[in-house]
Amino acid sequence: MAVKIGFVHELNISSNLVQEFYEKNWLRKIALSNQKFYDWQFISPPNNLNNDFCVVAYNQSNKKILGVMGLNKRDFYLCNKKKSGAELTTWIVSENYKGSGIGAKILLYIQQNFEVLLGMGISQEALPIYMRSGFRYLESIPRFIKIVNFDNIKNHSK
Repeated sequence: MAVKIGFVHELNISSNLVQEFYEKNWLRKIALSNQKFYDWQFISPPNNLNNDFCVVAYNQSNKKILGVMGLNKRDFYLCNKKKSGAELTTWIVSENYKGSGIGAKILLYIQQNFEVLLGMGISQEALPIYMRSGFRYLESIPRFIKIVNFDNIKNHSK
């Protein structure tokens, strides 16, 4: 089996194939199987430059996706220096390939291509793979919000 790990646009895989993979492998209905939503989420963001940067494990022999990590390129600034980074979302490996190392290979590929990575809403199933791959887990991330016009939301807040 010839498995290639890479960005969807560099492997010349149709985004439709990725959408179909999400639809077949995600346990419940997911918006990423909708073409317009998928394009908005993964192709239209400014740093993606109209390219699909999701990372797939792709079996070149039978032209099937084995796993995918949704990914958006993001710039991060640390100590006033720009770092190439990515936001990781919606990661899934086909049930037939769980435990095969495909997930870890996807993470390794991503780590080799970016300086800073951020993922939120990590499932309990994925957490051990992240930890083995050198990620740090934060129980909660503080959020700072500025309300510009409180009168517009006061009836909906405490």
